[in-house]
Amino acid sequence: IFVIFITLVFGYFILLHSDLYHLARSSGSAILFLSNIFFFYFLNDYYNPEAIFNPLLHTWSLAVEIQFYILFPFLFVFIKKFIKQTYLPLLIIGLMSLLISEVGSYVEPRINFFGLQSRIWEFFLGYFIFFFKDKTNISLNNFIKYLLYFAMVLCAMLFDENSRHPSLITFVFLIIPSILILNKNQKNYFYFDRGLIFFGLFSYSLYIWHYPILSLSKSILFDQGIIIKISLLMLS
Repeated sequence: IFVIFITLVFGYFILLHSDLYHLARSSGSAILFLSNIFFFYFLNDYYNPEAIFNPLLHTWSLAVEIQFYILFPFLFVFIKKFIKQTYLPLLIIGLMSLLISEVGSYVEPRINFFGLQSRIWEFFLGYFIFFFKDKTNISLNNFIKYLLYFAMVLCAMLFDENSRHPSLITFVFLIIPSILILNKNQKNYFYFDRGLIFFGLFSYSLYIWHYPILSLSKSILFDQGIIIKISLLMLS
């Protein structure tokens, strides 16, 4: 709410009337956690070149998360009460969601990107990692660990607007951080590990601040060199 308020204040002085109007509408959807639906109808395409001029575009993912957190307890209680066995029904629902995301990445990639139905399996993957992490015995040496780090960075560089996401490709990518989370060998932290932990500790705050700053600055400075980008990152 604080980020939305500050964004509206700065947006009032920076944005044109029509852009400010859309910011006001998107702020309402962000507060109600309906941003994914709003931006699907309003923007239609996350990779639209004009997307950067929507300072609250990044709240679409928060909307998906809250929608899941509201839905999941009811689903879990229903399964516990009427089916008793929880893992198999959740596994089936997760696989169905993964199948929907794979088909949707071909048929209707925009709904697939913004829709909760294509994201449920991602949450369930985390669910199963959490509940089975004590039953696994994965211990990575430093070479394998840093190889996985490199693979994650490489994937982040290769993913673009042409990548089918979410889909089976996303699932393959998420295997990498899943293995790192399940890693029992938490010794021998080096500077790179500490750097990741440093950013990880405030990654949510960095996430919600960075996009409004990048977006509003784009409305002022269309040509941003490396110095400007580093300055914006530091400001975030």
